Amino acid sequence: MELSDRIVALAKANKVSAKEVAQFCEVSNNTVSKWFLGTAVPSRGENLENLSKLFNVSKSYIAFGIAEPVTEDHVLSEKIRMLSGKERLAVNEIVDCLIGGKSQVKSQE
Repeated sequence: MELSDRIVALAKANKVSAKEVAQFCEVSNNTVSKWFLGTAVPSRGENLENLSKLFNVSKSYIAFGIAEPVTEDHVLSEKIRMLSGKERLAVNEIVDCLIGGKSQVKSQE
């Protein structure tokens, strides 16, 4: 995953628009558009710092994709947040089936 992909995914997962990213980082909308497209990178340390604060991730994650150690539950919840609404519904159905299946197995024992 490229830096631009991470920024776009984080914005999507956090339901933050490009305009809101620009306002938070105190840069132009055009600059953020370039970050999203991958034609420019947030090269100033201040920009990485602001992005990490906005998305609550490390600067290392934004710049290089190196994540801080987190729990499996956190990783799963972050992945689920990145899914579309339709995809989330499918995951919920699968989880309901799995949980329902487990409770049925327990009740049969």
